[in-house]
Amino acid sequence: MQRFENAREAALALRPDDPVYCFRPQVLKADALQFMGMFPGKTAYAVKTNGEQIVLKTLVEAGVSTFDVASPGEFAAVRAVSADAEMLYMHPVKAQSDIKLALEKYGIRVISLDHEDEITKLTRVVRALDIDPGAITVFVRIQTKGHAAYELSKKFGAGPANAVELAERLNRTGYKVGLCFHVGSQIEDPDTYERALASADWVRNRLTFDIVGLDVGGGFPAEYGHDPNRKQVEMPSLGQLMSRLAGDLKEYQFDQMPLVAEPGRVIVARCLSLIVRVLLRKGKRLYINDGIWASLSDSWTGKITL
Repeated sequence: MQRFENAREAALALRPDDPVYCFRPQVLKADALQFMGMFPGKTAYAVKTNGEQIVLKTLVEAGVSTFDVASPGEFAAVRAVSADAEMLYMHPVKAQSDIKLALEKYGIRVISLDHEDEITKLTRVVRALDIDPGAITVFVRIQTKGHAAYELSKKFGAGPANAVELAERLNRTGYKVGLCFHVGSQIEDPDTYERALASADWVRNRLTFDIVGLDVGGGFPAEYGHDPNRKQVEMPSLGQLMSRLAGDLKEYQFDQMPLVAEPGRVIVARCLSLIVRVLLRKGKRLYINDGIWASLSDSWTGKITL
């Protein structure tokens, strides 16, 4: 891999006709270590954010030993860079064949779900493989509502009352049971986690057993550019979020149990940039050799300005 002092030096030296990524491994390591130092629990990097081998390998070198995975491709990507990294299969909707692959080939023992049909799929595989349900931790995903650039509450999560039913069924079957939520990507309101924790507390207080842990998901925002033609949204800093989250965890008495977070953008956003070539200027409009169907897929929403 070629090395340059900065992106400008790379652009002038290469003058590429194809888009070129610039990778900063030390920035990635620093941001990963910062998050792990602030969060009072296990950090599981969300591979869906960027699953490139060079990124995952650098995270392992930085001390990340747990990964949030959502697909067979992500299972393989993590195992390619670490033989013993722990993988948490936290996508709540899965093909039965993918559950079998996760449990049998990759030894995954932590999984999430938000629907009774997912319990049926999981239990069918567990029995076929003759695995003790007590060896598997299942996180029931609770539906949340908040303010985020990418809202996920309508797509995933069980309502609180339904979450109680799912958790009780899992406990009767013999699984270890935890609770989880995901407040959305790029949260804009620091109160979002507090509301989600209140829902998790409501569910926990109605269970006939003790949960084994809480996964607070992702949502921790990364800093991007600002479109001067749009009203700027004030995003809370990581320090502000962590301070508030620590207080909320203590208030709802989750601080004494095993905790997990699934950061993505906040860890990986600053370590990569893209060099593109301007192909044509037409007034104020620039035509470049990349776009929303490739590296700039986030920019079409207007929520992420590059």
